[in-house]
Amino acid sequence: MIGSAQFPDGVNGWPATTGKARTPGSFTFGADGVTDAKEILYSTDVEPGPRSIAPGATLSIAPPGYGPHLVYASTVDKAGNRSNTAVYRSYADRSAERDGPNDLNGDGNRDIWTLDSQGSLLAYAGQGNAGDGWQSYSVIL
Repeated sequence: MIGSAQFPDGVNGWPATTGKARTPGSFTFGADGVTDAKEILYSTDVEPGPRSIAPGATLSIAPPGYGPHLVYASTVDKAGNRSNTAVYRSYADRSAERDGPNDLNGDGNRDIWTLDSQGSLLAYAGQGNAGDGWQSYSVIL
């Protein structure tokens, strides 16, 4: 259902050759055998969705950082029935470009590390829409 020559399927682990972070790759979305497909709804691990595209469409997606990335897609038929969600795992090699301060994933937005109530370390990726309010805090409890 989902494929990319630049960022091959990584279901069995890191491919021998793959694209670099911040480098666009073409991702093609098939209808996965649905003969009366109306649209495909997709999202990624860094761009929540769903967003609609035509069956068979190709999109340019640039993984923002090094490591694994996920693309999700489901097919919607003309009656409005939605298929199970397909998950495409790909990997991006390191880019020569360095991440900026407070940017954990290379998307250009400030990110936050924090601990949950159990003491587990969590990372929250910034979406670039939080404004400047966080700059007045040095500790968040």
